[in-house]
Amino acid sequence: MVGVVAKNSTTPPDILKTLGESDDKATRQSIAGNPNSPTDTLTRLATQFPEEVIQNPVFDLLLLENPNLLSEIPLASLRSLLKRQSIPIAFLSWAAKHEDVGVQLAVVLNPLTPAKAVKGLVMSPYPNVRAAAKLHINYAEADDDFDWQRVFWEKIGTDDLVQKEENIRPLLTLGLIDPRVFPELSKEIRLAVAQNRHTPADGLAKLSLDNDEDVGFAACSNPNFQPELEVPILLLKLTASNKPSFSRFLALLRPEVPVSSLAKNFRSSSWLERCAIAMHSMTPDSTLQALLEDGNRVVRSAARDNWTRRHPQ
Repeated sequence: MVGVVAKNSTTPPDILKTLGESDDKATRQSIAGNPNSPTDTLTRLATQFPEEVIQNPVFDLLLLENPNLLSEIPLASLRSLLKRQSIPIAFLSWAAKHEDVGVQLAVVLNPLTPAKAVKGLVMSPYPNVRAAAKLHINYAEADDDFDWQRVFWEKIGTDDLVQKEENIRPLLTLGLIDPRVFPELSKEIRLAVAQNRHTPADGLAKLSLDNDEDVGFAACSNPNFQPELEVPILLLKLTASNKPSFSRFLALLRPEVPVSSLAKNFRSSSWLERCAIAMHSMTPDSTLQALLEDGNRVVRSAARDNWTRRHPQ
């Protein structure tokens, strides 16, 4: 009964407002798409259901009635709306001038953001916004010869996925750090990997050539025992978080990571994580197709190369 009332466009606004605070997700979702819902209810629910609010027939009318509506929308809701590809282009252009770093990042994350807006964000006061804007698909030149792999691996050492040994200790314990990451890790972490008795032979071979003598010696002295625990269970746990992290990124690089983790995290706010998923051999085709339209040129190039390998013409 409640579901019918929530979907009914003739339900009085005051009732819809009350239902919009329901503990039931389906009810709130219906309220977000109901054209008779109060404006403040819609803007609040946009955080959870941005697509429903954008597709709500009344949304465009509300903007006509109140040109300042976008500036009055709560920041969390605005960020969610701007990440959707169904958002009007004019909204993206407007939001590119917003002072909030989260709003600017949401604009850069959207592949439909026009080139003029992206170029404006290259001058943002926020370093992470500037860096993301320079890699946006509408800022870069034609990328037929774009070396996305070089950009990806070099960025790991400078990205805001902070390298803290305590955060990735489960991966260190089982020797599950991808050897391709080694050159970008701090000496402290490389040494810990080299000394770990579970680090596999391919990883130790790479570390034995490390420029740091301490790391190289530790790798050569490692007895190279093999892990016996269930790796996929650990990787599933590490990728369960809703926020990007260095440990989640490293887990996504592993060939044993569950396919469900790859499919779940492809909308990550970290382009490094999205790129790890785009280049993974086990990423579902449906997820890879979505990443082919990613706003970051590195991610899009990685997805394209992966797709070409799978589906040669």
